[in-house]
Amino acid sequence: LQRAGSHSQALDEYNMFLKAAVQCQVNPSMYAEVYGNMGALYLRLQDYVKAREHLHQALSYRPKFGTAHVNLAVLALQEASTLTDAAQAKTLLDDAKQHCTFALNCNTDPRSVAMARRLLGDIQTMQAQSSS
Repeated sequence: LQRAGSHSQALDEYNMFLKAAVQCQVNPSMYAEVYGNMGALYLRLQDYVKAREHLHQALSYRPKFGTAHVNLAVLALQEASTLTDAAQAKTLLDDAKQHCTFALNCNTDPRSVAMARRLLGDIQTMQAQSSS
């Protein structure tokens, strides 16, 4: 559903899954990825508050979840791109850089590692442009 673009339907399914997992007392680390997927969906929908909430929830259950770190980096970069305050933008760029570094250190998913490397290059370019 998520890949097909049925975002609200995918979110409904994820919520049903989470309720069932909690009722069945499944270890939360086993469904951290569901929170990560929901965070990614909210990021696509530009609901940054819910995206951040779900991505942090995923990391609270699985701290070495590289994809969640990459998505938090993307979120920080998207927010930084809308700011006119240079100090706030710098803080968000630093946050994005930190999440990319965490994703690289997790080294759990080749796609996340590749994306983190690419984002780090973009962040360095942005930081160089803002300091000149």
